[in-house]
Amino acid sequence: FQKQYDSSHQTADDYTLMLEGVPAECTSERRLHRYIEKELNMEGRIYGVCIMYDLMHLSHENQEKLEEMLEHIIELDDVKNGWVKSDFSMTLKALEEDVEKDKEEFKEILKTMKCCGRVYIVFHTQVSMVRVLRERRGLRKQILFPQYASVDGDEGGEIDMASLGNRGDQPDGIRYEKAEMTEAERRKTYLILPARQFVYILIYIVVAQLFYMFMQKPWDNCALEASAGAAGVQLAAKGVLLVNFAIQTAVAFDVEGSCFLRIAKVDQMTFIFNTLLMAITLGYAVMQECNKNGLRSVFLPPEEELSPEWWQWRRGLVHSAAAEVNSYEALVSVFTEQTIMLYVLGEVGNVIGPVAFFWFALRAVFISNIGGGAQSRIQKFLRMMLPKTRNQLVLTAREAEKAQMLVPLLLWMEYTYCIIFPGIALTAFYFIDFSLKIWTALLSFSILFFLWQRYVMLWLYGKSQFDSEETYFAFIVIWGVVLSKTAASFALWAYRLQEITEWPFALLIFVLIFLLTFFLYLSGILYIEWLFGKDGKNVDDMDNGAPGHAGDPGYDSIMETTGISWWNVNPIYVLKQRLCPNEPGFEVHDARVMCWPAWSDQGFFEKGKEFRHRRHQTHFH
Repeated sequence: FQKQYDSSHQTADDYTLMLEGVPAECTSERRLHRYIEKELNMEGRIYGVCIMYDLMHLSHENQEKLEEMLEHIIELDDVKNGWVKSDFSMTLKALEEDVEKDKEEFKEILKTMKCCGRVYIVFHTQVSMVRVLRERRGLRKQILFPQYASVDGDEGGEIDMASLGNRGDQPDGIRYEKAEMTEAERRKTYLILPARQFVYILIYIVVAQLFYMFMQKPWDNCALEASAGAAGVQLAAKGVLLVNFAIQTAVAFDVEGSCFLRIAKVDQMTFIFNTLLMAITLGYAVMQECNKNGLRSVFLPPEEELSPEWWQWRRGLVHSAAAEVNSYEALVSVFTEQTIMLYVLGEVGNVIGPVAFFWFALRAVFISNIGGGAQSRIQKFLRMMLPKTRNQLVLTAREAEKAQMLVPLLLWMEYTYCIIFPGIALTAFYFIDFSLKIWTALLSFSILFFLWQRYVMLWLYGKSQFDSEETYFAFIVIWGVVLSKTAASFALWAYRLQEITEWPFALLIFVLIFLLTFFLYLSGILYIEWLFGKDGKNVDDMDNGAPGHAGDPGYDSIMETTGISWWNVNPIYVLKQRLCPNEPGFEVHDARVMCWPAWSDQGFFEKGKEFRHRRHQTHFH
């Protein structure tokens, strides 16, 4: 099914190869296009090239200037296409003057810009792309930039190559402003992020331990159910959940603020870290419930019947079983409360909350003039939270739009729920449980979840920035942990029923079963992936045309259908095209290369804003 689906759906990565290790001086798409076509003997078969510019190491001042220039172009296009009234924006003349002023300043910034070492080569057809991929593993850097001088000189006999490959990248799956970390910066990032995650986990454990020590533990000797009913304990428990939610938010911001170039990598890291955090959170709750008084680790009686130990065991058996049932019911209540509260907080806090807050802040600052002026403390605080505005008294349509922009659908969050909720239900394998309460609760929640997401939240989310098979693959791999948890429960019950008499041996068996189950599952998944990719990248099965590649719709068809190209989402290319297309050393593609769909203007493409690039049917005057 996966092969059939991939073969019948053409995407930008089916026509794209990536060059890595490109000389920093390669800054002209027009020139680089010509060099690569000649070297690969592909004249007329390469659609174009997309150069990734090193924006990450640009000064903060220049980064802000570039962002402001891009906003001028977006606002100007909105007015020209009739999507904004002139009286609710800057005038057309003022915007044109701003863009004109930007030209000289942009040329100065261009002089400081370099290629980050990555270039995407886009082919007209899949046949041409696959042919080059199979025949070549790289290109000489001297071909890409004739003046390139090897670091080791020519005496060493080494040929400096830029590697060539297909990574499955697509234009809307790249964070162009994060291009690109050096190897040292990448290693540092991979060290810092897990270290911060470890600190967040420690913070949660300390807060949760203090809660159990001072709010719940004193109740254990009195009544197992009393702690759940105490108002003070319930309030403190919600405080612990708020800490958990704050930590999850911090993790998401940490990963988002990191310098990963690919959106898929950001989603993967956020999904893994947040799933780990929630799993530890729930595991900690299970551990605390298991430590309550009256619970027994084993159920079989002593070997000598009618002995004092035997009578003591019999007297405590019923109490122990009842205590475990009550303890699991309390745990189910904790799980249910955490599930509902975290989901509600996630939806409200991450989706509705920002839009509602910015709506209030905009009205408070620009309509009610709260505090009496821009210098008041309350206005300074609100303006600090709002997107940057040109004028302290006037708000343009674009600035209001940026403040009220819907949060995109975060698929990593949905994947986290799909791991944690079944994990919660499967804790029933570890306790004595005579009810189906947790299964019923999760079934009800899943139905409500579907209805809420499908018919309510779908209209409150913005479009997902990018969804990749890599994020889904990470979810499939982590799902093996949930399955392994169920299989490993055998070792626990073998110990409780004294089939295994030594607890260290039972623990070892538990770990071995868990790991063996997970590795068997993972091996099957990896084998399927290997079967799928063992032949390498192939031409899709497009049987709707003549033999060969005649049925290939071509890259231009993909661009026309999706509206996205490698150039209209690249902020530097858009600025070059609009401000100085023929600047020496930075020339853009000539008119033969269509970098925008035929129905679009030459503006900057934003996901979910495709309509803005078409002229409004009723043009505002």
